[in-house]
Amino acid sequence: MQTNVTEIRRGDRFSDARGTYIAIGAATPTGPDREGNPRVNIICVKDEGDTVGPDGLMHLDRSARAIQRRTDRTVEIQDREIPITHKMDRLPEYTDEVDLGSTDREKDANLLRIRIPQVVRILEEQGSERDLLIRKGLHAGIPVIELAELSGLSRARIYQIRDGRR
Repeated sequence: MQTNVTEIRRGDRFSDARGTYIAIGAATPTGPDREGNPRVNIICVKDEGDTVGPDGLMHLDRSARAIQRRTDRTVEIQDREIPITHKMDRLPEYTDEVDLGSTDREKDANLLRIRIPQVVRILEEQGSERDLLIRKGLHAGIPVIELAELSGLSRARIYQIRDGRR
């Protein structure tokens, strides 16, 4: 189904001249391009032939990216509003309760000032959980080299975690 890019909604599988994507969120208006044409921002992942799992959800855990398209563009919608989950769903939402500034650059900077501490806090919690699992794995007798392979960490980092130096 051909439609305007502004009609993209969460879970839509869509394609344009640049590729096929799955929308993590609906198209949202953003500032104009250099020529003054209005644009939309779409948070999405590149389509890799994902399918809905037995739980009725399509799990998209790879990194999302923001793409911007002019509002006069059309896209081809292959699937509409697929039930999806994405790792971004587990992150706190941006807030719109503060003055974000008047220019796009100020808005981006102020959103990042809000978002960075939130994400750092989440990553620290995940790092603590990872360290605990590494220690439990060592206690259970899993070899250091195997834990390094499983976790993507170096052997030296595993020893640091074991010895409480991390």
